[in-house]
Amino acid sequence: MKGSVPYRILYTGGGTGGHVTPNLAMHSALAQRHPDAQHLYVGLKGKAEASMVPKAGIPIKFVASRPWPGRRPWALFLFTVAMLFGFTKSGWILLTWRPDLVIASGGYGTAPVILAAAFLRKLRLSKARIFIHESNVVLGKMNAVAAQFADVVGVVSKQGLPKAIRAKSIAVGYPVRPKTMGLDRAWARDKLGIPQDARVVFVFGGSQGAKTLNRAIVNSLPTLLGFKTVWIIHGTGKYLDGNSYNGAADTEAQLAKFPDLAYEKYIRSDFFDDIGTQYAAADLVICRAGAGTLNEVCAAGMPAIVVPKINLPGEHQALNGHALASQQAAVLLLESVTVEDGQIVDTVDHEKLTKTIVDLLCAPDKLASLREAAKQQYDPDVLNNIVNVLESLLNKTPIKQGQDETNASESDVSKLSFTKVLEMSSNKLDVFLREVKSGQKTLAQEDKWMFEYKINGYFISSNYVLRARACRMAGLMGYTQALPILMHIFKPNRGLFKDVPIVRRDALVGLKGLMDFDASVRQSPEVLEGLIEALEDPYYEARAVALTAIGKFSFEHFMNSGLMDQSRYVEICTIIESCLLDHSFEVREAAVMALGTILNDGDRLIKALIPLRFDRVWKVRAAMYLALESAVTRGILKPDTAKHEMRQILATSIDNRPVYPMKEAAKKLSDTIKKTQSKPE
Repeated sequence: MKGSVPYRILYTGGGTGGHVTPNLAMHSALAQRHPDAQHLYVGLKGKAEASMVPKAGIPIKFVASRPWPGRRPWALFLFTVAMLFGFTKSGWILLTWRPDLVIASGGYGTAPVILAAAFLRKLRLSKARIFIHESNVVLGKMNAVAAQFADVVGVVSKQGLPKAIRAKSIAVGYPVRPKTMGLDRAWARDKLGIPQDARVVFVFGGSQGAKTLNRAIVNSLPTLLGFKTVWIIHGTGKYLDGNSYNGAADTEAQLAKFPDLAYEKYIRSDFFDDIGTQYAAADLVICRAGAGTLNEVCAAGMPAIVVPKINLPGEHQALNGHALASQQAAVLLLESVTVEDGQIVDTVDHEKLTKTIVDLLCAPDKLASLREAAKQQYDPDVLNNIVNVLESLLNKTPIKQGQDETNASESDVSKLSFTKVLEMSSNKLDVFLREVKSGQKTLAQEDKWMFEYKINGYFISSNYVLRARACRMAGLMGYTQALPILMHIFKPNRGLFKDVPIVRRDALVGLKGLMDFDASVRQSPEVLEGLIEALEDPYYEARAVALTAIGKFSFEHFMNSGLMDQSRYVEICTIIESCLLDHSFEVREAAVMALGTILNDGDRLIKALIPLRFDRVWKVRAAMYLALESAVTRGILKPDTAKHEMRQILATSIDNRPVYPMKEAAKKLSDTIKKTQSKPE
């Protein structure tokens, strides 16, 4: 207290529960130390703070704000208007309420408040100190801007901070609300109506829910509720204005698939205000890997299956989850991708989730080990240390600096191989896999999952360059589980070729790569028919790659593996022959090579190639040499016939290369003819 006047503390931050809960934790501790202090929250209407803050007994006022829109003109205009209104109202609140301290925990709703506080301080109309709390290892976008105006930035780790911000930062950890910790298990189960001998699984995807977790746990219910003592507590997520996902409604729709299932042991709610009760009652938690969630789980000492959200900027959740799993303090389960309702979406394999849950519930020693390791990851003095920093700001006294890092898992995170993969750009990952395929580098079998995780994230990215690279990388590393995704991207029977041309092309490149790794891909009728359909693609490079992939099938593949009957084989050869008339030389070249591989009739091959003897592009004519060489090698074309046809092809090329590919192709054909002629009849 400053003299006889109570402190005034203003909080801002929100949009999601992960931004609100640190403020609520700091509020509870400050209110305990200073019962007479006055508190005010400034946030956004319709977001998590609008429901969570009043329930904590804190008055709240709302301002306008919008997330950064990028370069879209209309969205940029709306952003500017919202910021102006938000800045003006925030300034009025600050001038009339006159706080001593402003605490911000991130989210775009903090922008107008922090900018107004900094502006008023510049004009000497406010003396409020500014404290920013960042819960992730890497500063969020809003906090990175707000930190420039802060007096102190409280962080989980100083690693990777810009020099200017590092100078004003202090490692304080993540504050957890005291009411989430240490509640009595028996009391919690009695309150929830759960038997004391039950085995309880608590699953939730954050304040707004997670579609993949909600759907996976619903699909797991028939198995899990079949066990007599297993109970499920399910937090579906609260629907907020502007969200595209309604967790409660989606879960209700998914449950309709199991009308005969008994739900007496299934407790469901969109949001749990007293989540400490659910933690206390549970034997196992299934959750996302946001910093707030994981710190609460560790503070409550809960064994957990952690499922990071795929393809987030900076991969914060993946880093958090893997760091915890590396300390044997959680089980890491990664999302994958699938095709659903004509879209590529992220998913959680419910069968794998079910098995993981059952295995853990049947292993009490493993649960106990996870529980103890989780407790070791959280420092119970975090909240007290943060409040000491806040009091120093209120009293304008020097702040005692602690160690740079708060725990071993954070300081060691840069040494983890998974971290290094997550931090590599898509281009570097692509180059690395090319080097692996060429033999320059090696990729251990046990490390492939890390690359698969990144590839899955790129598959669902809105950036078409990342989607294209995901397709190529899947082929480079033989990620055969991606086959349905690749097929979905390039197959025209989805309607209008929905993806951009280079993504369709690279999906075919990826498929061609898979054919090198897995013989079953080359023996799949569905794959072959998909490639034939891809010859309709309007993008010439896609057609060329499809023909190259078709060329990996031999006549023996067609006939001996039962891919198709003779009539369909003839139809396919006719389709490929029609590609010899394509306006693109790349397509003509690939069609020539494909025919040289799959035709079993040498005379038909010669007849098909006659129109190309004087093709205007030398690469097409060079391909003819190679097609003839393949036919001679396969024994469907006599050497003398091939030699005669070779002389009919225009053997000129205009190219500035030290090695002339056309001459090399001609030499290869000539050598094959000589070897074949020298063999005894």
